Amino acid sequence: MRFRSICFRDRELITAEQMESRFYGYDESIRLTNRVALLRE
Repeated sequence: MRFRSICFRDRELITAEQMESRFYGYDESIRLTNRVALLRE
């Protein structure tokens, strides 16, 4: 998956690398839809 950084008022709140690391850091047995839901929390 491709991730983009989340910015607010020209300030990077969460980098794409942080999101990618967290997303792929979940157990492989977790389904894709559930990983996305966990990432949103």
